[in-house]
Amino acid sequence: MKKIILFSLIQIFSFTAGFAQNPPWKEGGISIPARADLDVRWEDSSRFPRKVWTYQLLPNDFSPKIISNLMVLCSFTEIDKTGQNTNGITFQSSDASRKLSVSFLSGEIHYQAGTDWPAWSTNLAVGVPKESELPKLTKDILRKLDIPFSNITGWIDNHKMDFDEGGGVSLVNGISFTNVISQRVYFRRTVDGMPVAPDFYGFNVGEHGKIRDISITWPDLKRIKSYTALSRKVVIDLLRKGDAVRGPTLGNAPYIDWPSIKSVTITKAMPSYLINNTRLYPFLRLDATIDTGNGNARVAIDCPIIDESEL
Repeated sequence: MKKIILFSLIQIFSFTAGFAQNPPWKEGGISIPARADLDVRWEDSSRFPRKVWTYQLLPNDFSPKIISNLMVLCSFTEIDKTGQNTNGITFQSSDASRKLSVSFLSGEIHYQAGTDWPAWSTNLAVGVPKESELPKLTKDILRKLDIPFSNITGWIDNHKMDFDEGGGVSLVNGISFTNVISQRVYFRRTVDGMPVAPDFYGFNVGEHGKIRDISITWPDLKRIKSYTALSRKVVIDLLRKGDAVRGPTLGNAPYIDWPSIKSVTITKAMPSYLINNTRLYPFLRLDATIDTGNGNARVAIDCPIIDESEL
């Protein structure tokens, strides 16, 4: 089974007045101490955007066509409708094992098919899509939800989406084999080509290509204000001044005593947006390798991408 390893972890934060004093990307992170002589090495050659924006989140009044497509994808009819108003619409199967909820206010789509999975330890799952089929399947589902394929990205490297097999080793007639009972597709939303954190979205498909669950949040957006993105040199200065926080390290990474580390090597810089219940906020996420003097540790570092005194 494939495992997606994420080197960053950010909580969903609340936006308040006074961003410059308490920017959302700092909440929940571990502050990095200031150190004027910090050796920062920048290996990522990609360029920052010239400008970034703050955005207001707006309701998404999913069209009747999208609702109809969801009903087909999730095998519901009008008889299964359990509620509808200006805030959203819900469906539930007669045995209550499957539920679909669509929130217009938050732009959320959630579907859960229940627990009627095959007894995969003794039975071979039938008709589960192969990984090679998932890109086409994803494009088809996103098209039915009116989500441009160009507006998603994956978690790892430059992947457009990421996959995870569900299942394990089964035993039938004394013969063991790997039994794949589901395929999960993960992706993130992008805005202005920048990934939105911390959420990831996607769906799970099982036997005979049936959708098992869907979890997508896709509110409409309104631009509030643009800001000039900082240069790489300014970002390095901010790192040395301690205007950054770090995420978790891998479990087998050496302990990091920040005042005594030898160097920080930036392997990837990702201008990103942080989402909460009301807005998108721009920040910079760094994948970094820390030379602790006793080995290397990979960590995520978050820092400003704009002059936050202008907020």
